[in-house]
Amino acid sequence: TTDLLQPTSRVGKMAQTTAENIPLAGTSGMRATQQEARSQLVQRFADKFGEYDPSVVIDSLKAKTSGIRRAAGNRLEQVQNAMAGVNIQPVRAIQQIDTEISNLQKLGKVADNETISKLQS
Repeated sequence: TTDLLQPTSRVGKMAQTTAENIPLAGTSGMRATQQEARSQLVQRFADKFGEYDPSVVIDSLKAKTSGIRRAAGNRLEQVQNAMAGVNIQPVRAIQQIDTEISNLQKLGKVADNETISKLQS
């Protein structure tokens, strides 16, 4: 266990060193075997599922976000068409949209500029 949770006290470190250096009965051989087993497990996992590629996760999230945005836009268009001809003064709605635009712009480099521009138009 000390290969995963290192001892922090002086006594604990001394006990670890002593246990590892006992000839034939010490723990260093067992620790090496455990480390090798962990390495093989990681390799088998990588072989089975492939190397981790963050771009795959990002592309998946972008596609999902794009789909949600399209669905929201379609729903908004349906509502606008249904409300055509109804005279509503959207003062509070416009104020809230302006507030949300301001909040989105504060995100800096990670701001969703496409959403901001749609809200501004």
